[in-house]
Amino acid sequence: MGEESEARRVWEALDQIAYAEEMGYDSVWFSEHHFRPVWSHNSAPDLTLAAVSQRTSKIRLGVGVVLAPIHHPLHTAARMATLDILSNGRVDVGLGRTGYPYQLTPYGTKLEDTRGMWEEFAQVLPRMWSETEFSHEGEYYQIPPREVLPKPIQKPHPPLWSACSSESTTRTAAELGLGALVGSEGGPEKVGEVPELYQKALKSANPTGVSPNSHNALMTAGFCHEDPKEIDGRATDLIGWYMEQQRERARLVWQGVDPSTVPQDYQGYYDRDMKLAAGPHPGEAKPSETVKKGTSFCVGDT
Repeated sequence: MGEESEARRVWEALDQIAYAEEMGYDSVWFSEHHFRPVWSHNSAPDLTLAAVSQRTSKIRLGVGVVLAPIHHPLHTAARMATLDILSNGRVDVGLGRTGYPYQLTPYGTKLEDTRGMWEEFAQVLPRMWSETEFSHEGEYYQIPPREVLPKPIQKPHPPLWSACSSESTTRTAAELGLGALVGSEGGPEKVGEVPELYQKALKSANPTGVSPNSHNALMTAGFCHEDPKEIDGRATDLIGWYMEQQRERARLVWQGVDPSTVPQDYQGYYDRDMKLAAGPHPGEAKPSETVKKGTSFCVGDT
């Protein structure tokens, strides 16, 4: 993607979101990724959403997610509160830790620290917004008494969410009072397990925020076309492209990592990516089969 094309797509996204609001969509979400061609051209989602906030008036603005281990919670608190002010109280804040080291190591973050950093980040962020004077002494963050400004418009704080791609993360998110952002990988059966697991974990919740968020949100890719005859072919091509991009990602993000050093809670991600990187494997659904089953993507006519 050239520089001109990259810039054009950012501006096109702004136009698309304004149109989405006109069409009645409730929210728009931007992810945060770094250093990956094709996927990482919106590595500052809060800035993009600040621009969106000035072109819209109703649609909610979600960051899905802030990569907690490469940010300081004080910076995130200030930036998200500012975005909430600019949007007149329309912000949703998701927190995550990323599933591979490629995004972390340039920032000096160790893979084995990410879970603890994410949990501690989730514990302190709502307090920064809701307490007049905040202080904290933790394993990863030590903050003397300070008044963290500005404060968000939404009281006591914007809704907090967490990326939930594993059972342990889903349980912890529920226990902390974070809403669950769930991907559609694995098909309907796998997706259906997450809300059930989440609801069970809610029963033992000890919410980190003053205002817990007990909602689930499903993220999936969709393709619509006005001509039903073209849907299958176009969707098959797009899904094939997406799967190849996933293989390229898998080949990239663990480069230089000694398999024996992969933390236990990352082993599933590592195994998944090694399988992807090796190419199509027995039993893997072809793009055309994925379209017909509708297990990971939403495909239809308008």
